[in-house]
Amino acid sequence: MAEQVLERGRSNYDFLLRRPSAILETQFEASILLVGAATSPLELRLAVTSALHTALPDLVCSLVLLLDVETQQLAYFETNDSPLYMPTSGVVWDSVRRRSADTLAEAIPSSDPIRTLYPALPPSLGDGQVVVVLPVLPVKGHQIVAVMLAVCSKLQPPHEGKLQWLKKNVLVASQRVMKNAVAEKERRRAEGMLRVCGDLIDLDSSILLLKIHKHLKSILDAKASMVLIVDEVTNELICQTFDDVALDTPFTLPMAETLYGRCVESGQNILIDNVAEDMRYNPAVDTVNSMY
Repeated sequence: MAEQVLERGRSNYDFLLRRPSAILETQFEASILLVGAATSPLELRLAVTSALHTALPDLVCSLVLLLDVETQQLAYFETNDSPLYMPTSGVVWDSVRRRSADTLAEAIPSSDPIRTLYPALPPSLGDGQVVVVLPVLPVKGHQIVAVMLAVCSKLQPPHEGKLQWLKKNVLVASQRVMKNAVAEKERRRAEGMLRVCGDLIDLDSSILLLKIHKHLKSILDAKASMVLIVDEVTNELICQTFDDVALDTPFTLPMAETLYGRCVESGQNILIDNVAEDMRYNPAVDTVNSMY
């Protein structure tokens, strides 16, 4: 026990005798370990932010954006479940779109949309200050997994070396965190389905369909939806629920003449980018050949 206390005292003594640069180096290495240990988007953002504070000279502020696996958009994670998405315009977005690391000698304009996401960005730069934008993506890939933005003093070779080291660790950690996020998403969906299945015992068909409908709507994050049942006797589609409401009088649709019937017969999803302009599916555009 006495030897452990003595060893701890020596470690603290050595730490106090180190130069500030050596202390920062130790703090940076500790931050890299935190990046590698992160298991969620929030943990990773906080770890990368800490690493930037020890890697860059006279850091004024920093912003870390990570890829949201559900939307495939870059986002700022205040919590794991409430990301704020990066605007797709402005100076920072231009760097992201080019997938290039940029060092800007001028402050980000006051009208830039990125300021709505991160108001802490300074309105102007001091003497010798720059804005660093560093997208993180695989060497042979095109999907950006993270973006690091910082306002600091002009970078020197040692700082650039630390940034490259941090970039490599963020790349590996981001890929692991994204896999964890996908696994967590599937786990939640499975739990939701189990809860639904547990409530299905002794229910009539309308209530049963309504529960399934609400669950599917939450999974798809749909603004409006309906559930259709295939009647194998009449070869029709029956709708008993529409937008979370059980219909008093169900209505039917012919299988062969509808878009929904085509989906059932082909067994494939049908995605329509713009219903208002697609002549195949909008009766208002084409009243002869369109499919309801």
